[in-house]
Amino acid sequence: MHVLLFAGLIRAVDDRGSTLDPKEIERKAISKATFKVESTTVPTPQRIQIRKTMQRLGIPAKQGEELASLPRRTLKSEAEIDEWINDVQKQLIATLEKGPLGIQ
Repeated sequence: MHVLLFAGLIRAVDDRGSTLDPKEIERKAISKATFKVESTTVPTPQRIQIRKTMQRLGIPAKQGEELASLPRRTLKSEAEIDEWINDVQKQLIATLEKGPLGIQ
């Protein structure tokens, strides 16, 4: 439970509903806490707006995958960051050649 708390995947609340600091929860008190899943939900109107913007940029986005369509890489150096930016830039330029590119 402590690992999940420190990772931010769950939060602990006491019997009064107050959030407990993971650093202050003792092992013997953990059974008295209530645990709740921590997650962020992006509302549908915002997801639609994200998808529209990505389509304008020429980035393919399936419904429900709006946040996962940019090229994924593990970047370990400034040179790798520059390479990733160049690849995204090429993708944007290719889209721009087809017509105006609107960014909101």
